[in-house]
Amino acid sequence: MKRFVLLFFALAGFISSAAGQEQEITGFVYVSETPTPVPFASVWLCDPATGEPEYGTITAMNGWYDFGNVATDQTYQLKISGPGIRTRSKEIEIKYVPGRIGNIDYYIPVERSADTVAFRPVETYRPKQIAPDARTIEDLYSHIPGITYEDGYLTDENGATVCLMFSGIIPDEAGYAAILTNLTADNIERIEYYRLDNLEEPYYDGVLNFVTVGVNFNAPSIKEQLTPSPGCEL
Repeated sequence: MKRFVLLFFALAGFISSAAGQEQEITGFVYVSETPTPVPFASVWLCDPATGEPEYGTITAMNGWYDFGNVATDQTYQLKISGPGIRTRSKEIEIKYVPGRIGNIDYYIPVERSADTVAFRPVETYRPKQIAPDARTIEDLYSHIPGITYEDGYLTDENGATVCLMFSGIIPDEAGYAAILTNLTADNIERIEYYRLDNLEEPYYDGVLNFVTVGVNFNAPSIKEQLTPSPGCEL
């Protein structure tokens, strides 16, 4: 299924609801026993009556998710699924917080599934091998086997949208623009391709992770965020 979001707007997620005052909802999905982050988890806020998705997004490799602006003072069915975890579903109410500036964090603990195995890329590409003449990062997109880049979309051979990450992080619009301005193809060590189409209700069918060299994105850590204050846990 093709997601109608530009590849660098992934953090904003899928939005179909238009009612109520809105606030930005973000947070982490993590394994409660450890805690360790859950990468590539699909996180949905659905209409509890119909089960239809109203908002959706995917976690980065550090477990971070961002729905963007969500209509508040409403009840949703929260659904989380992903590699190596038990699917979780819970009815929640998201209330408007008057005077709040910035995002509201919700931390979502999940349990490991019984058949947990290491989740690895199905393919790894070296830029010099697939596109030796590439100069910009965008030059690399059209040389990745099985991937099509057109009109701001990355899609697989089935036409499904593929999420773009840089060293495990999903950049927002400003961050993506900075990456294209400040980095070149020479800053990419390798490209990891993960398939998610065999998972339950995946938000994306795949992930392309561009592993960078000599670049620190200062991504938040779930252990740092949970110490000393756990925030609002669902």
